[in-house]
Amino acid sequence: MNHDIMSICLQAFRIIFIIGFPVLLGVLLGGLLAGAFQGATSIKDPVIGYTGRLLGALIAMYMVLPATIDSVLEFSRLVIGP
Repeated sequence: MNHDIMSICLQAFRIIFIIGFPVLLGVLLGGLLAGAFQGATSIKDPVIGYTGRLLGALIAMYMVLPATIDSVLEFSRLVIGP
């Protein structure tokens, strides 16, 4: 019983990491590119930084979506059972 709960918790943290890490990486790269663009052009509008981060997050979510769906379905089968 205790081993099953630990296994489910470990699987849940793994899924959170699989879903969250690529999105955070996309936001990081989007912010970095927006910051480089702002530094090169001397445009100090904060909307450019927000737009870069938002686009990075959306692109990362789109790329990770198939793996996310598979992971969530696998976890649901583990928790609910066959």
